[in-house]
Amino acid sequence: MPLLLAGVLGAAGAGAETITRDQLSTLLADCNRARQEKLTVAQDAQIKACVERGWQLDYCEHRYEHYGERIERPNTTNVVGLFWDLPICEKAIAAERYFAIHPAKQTFEYIP
Repeated sequence: MPLLLAGVLGAAGAGAETITRDQLSTLLADCNRARQEKLTVAQDAQIKACVERGWQLDYCEHRYEHYGERIERPNTTNVVGLFWDLPICEKAIAAERYFAIHPAKQTFEYIP
């Protein structure tokens, strides 16, 4: 039985990545950069479709300026932004939550 348990624990830790508290700001910046790249493409597509529907370019650019970002509505509901499901963002968010819950910890074992 101990060999079986050791095998299971070894397999679980095989894909783990250690993230330090110092690496968190870099991870968050990488996430933001990856999201912005994807958002730019999505915004451009929305603007192009808007213009093709007959609207002025200025209107379309203004209309989709914040497309894909998180929105807080006046009725207190939120619209979640796009592309938070990118692997780098999932890793950054998991680390950020862990460090917020465990302020004394300096490392986080991220298992995708």
